[in-house]
Amino acid sequence: QTPRSVVHRIRLQLRGDAPFLLKGRVRIINAWRPLRHTVQEWPLALCESSLMSQQDLVECDHARRRFKGCAFYAYYNPDHKWHYLSRQKPEEVMFLKIFDSDPLVRATNCPHTSFQHLDSPKDCPPRESIEVRALIFNYPTDK
Repeated sequence: QTPRSVVHRIRLQLRGDAPFLLKGRVRIINAWRPLRHTVQEWPLALCESSLMSQQDLVECDHARRRFKGCAFYAYYNPDHKWHYLSRQKPEEVMFLKIFDSDPLVRATNCPHTSFQHLDSPKDCPPRESIEVRALIFNYPTDK
């Protein structure tokens, strides 16, 4: 999520409370897990965002039926480090911080994608997963 898109979503969904909430720290956390079986193909991969620079990201339109916003996509960089949970089971939940409005934290987002795992069996069931996003707000502080 881009900062502009996060602000847009908060104003859209939390209307009257948005001006107050946007004065404090805002985070978006994703909870992601497989639904029915162990993931063998197309697992979720996470990039160490502390190794990324703003130049590694490109802002792109993100359009849905009821929402238009922007998302970041990462350019290839051989210095990036990607990780994934091999053979993730439905009881294993992965949490990702995909946005943080605090510019002083080490990582303000977590670039992620799925990838075709070359070692997955040809007859493995397709990945079925669910993602839930939570907005987290800290009350504004008087500074």
